[in-house]
Amino acid sequence: DSAATAGPLCSVRVRIKLLLRRASAKCELGNWKGAHADLKRATGFAPSDAAIAAQLRAVCDAARDHGVDLGDRRPALTAASSAALRSAGDAGDGEEHPAAPAAAPLRAAHEVKAEADRAFAAGQPERAIRLYGDALAADAAAEWSGLGSEG
Repeated sequence: DSAATAGPLCSVRVRIKLLLRRASAKCELGNWKGAHADLKRATGFAPSDAAIAAQLRAVCDAARDHGVDLGDRRPALTAASSAALRSAGDAGDGEEHPAAPAAAPLRAAHEVKAEADRAFAAGQPERAIRLYGDALAADAAAEWSGLGSEG
């Protein structure tokens, strides 16, 4: 029963990885605003991470090259509130997303992440974006509902 295995992905590091992978998939589709939003969120988790800052600058540069203004190139050096960082929704990324099925949080987040990785590797960035978002949502739902334990 997948409900028994549902739980948080265990670390902020994994959440950052999910955001970075989803940003990469969005870049492949030319969704600069969505990629920017995911990278800003990842920066909130790790404000001093030079690799994330470099990716954020690269997305800003690519967006500008495509006529999309994302604002300041420099990532924020302070984290947003904990609640905003833990939010797995896509509010503010400039996209419309269908609501996840009610049963989505019961599926283990790590299973959804693995499926998203396979979709991305198979050249299906739209599907990967949706699944990475679902994995973040499942992780947050499990964390907030106390279904799993970290470790």
